[in-house]
Amino acid sequence: MITSKNLWIGTLSLAIIPVLIIDIGHHYVDWTKDVHNEMIHLAYNQGAFSNYEKANILDHIFEQNQSLGVQLILKSVMAVGLLFSCIYFLRRYIKQQNATVLKSSPILVAVVVLFLCVKVFVMPRMMFNPNVHLLDYDPKNQNFQNFYNANFKGKAVYVDFWGTTCGPCVYEFQHFTGKLKKRYAGKDVEFLYICSGNEVRHKYMWREQIKKYKLEGNHIFLNNEEYIKLYNQLTGNKSDNTLIPWYVITDKAGKVTDKNAPRPSDKDKLFTLIDRNLLAANK
Repeated sequence: MITSKNLWIGTLSLAIIPVLIIDIGHHYVDWTKDVHNEMIHLAYNQGAFSNYEKANILDHIFEQNQSLGVQLILKSVMAVGLLFSCIYFLRRYIKQQNATVLKSSPILVAVVVLFLCVKVFVMPRMMFNPNVHLLDYDPKNQNFQNFYNANFKGKAVYVDFWGTTCGPCVYEFQHFTGKLKKRYAGKDVEFLYICSGNEVRHKYMWREQIKKYKLEGNHIFLNNEEYIKLYNQLTGNKSDNTLIPWYVITDKAGKVTDKNAPRPSDKDKLFTLIDRNLLAANK
């Protein structure tokens, strides 16, 4: 067992760098979507928002710009600092122990891989919000009605089909989903988010975006084939092409009453439909 402090400090410095690089990539993608694209969207669609909504959107954009800018700078500086630290301590280890980097490479590789596995596979699974529920749905052994009875019986459900790279989906999360949930807090309404992907990175981003946008409610992640099957079942679509974001409403018995429901941003129409499903069950 190698006990050299220089080796371990240098190894830990090296292992943290890829973790920071992943974060820097996330922050850049977030800045592109939440600042750059948001400004373009607002500029092209000014007439669609009231002055109050424009002010709120701009406040959000400026807040994101400042927050993401600071994080990008800090983590970039940290990554560079850790790189110099890694080089310094590994050189000291080689000089003092008369060793070679090749000799210590198994430890370097093992620690780097361990840190990356924790970052990619463990941390995204740590959901600290008790109001976020990750549910299992098995299309081979159950249909939506069975799933509804097991999880939402007696509740109207607002179903949101979305994707991790879908700009309009994220836009709804940022500006309108919170208001929708606030209106129906404590009422017999559940929110079900359905996302898809066939790669590990898709599921990773799914979990990250649930945390980032504070998507309280119920979540299902399916592979693309399973997603299309459930999408077609609930929307009445008969092809393999899916449109997102797409929304569906069920009544308090689990029956789909609106196969093409309004988005959260179309709040007046949406509130009317959800209220109708709540009232119909009480008659």
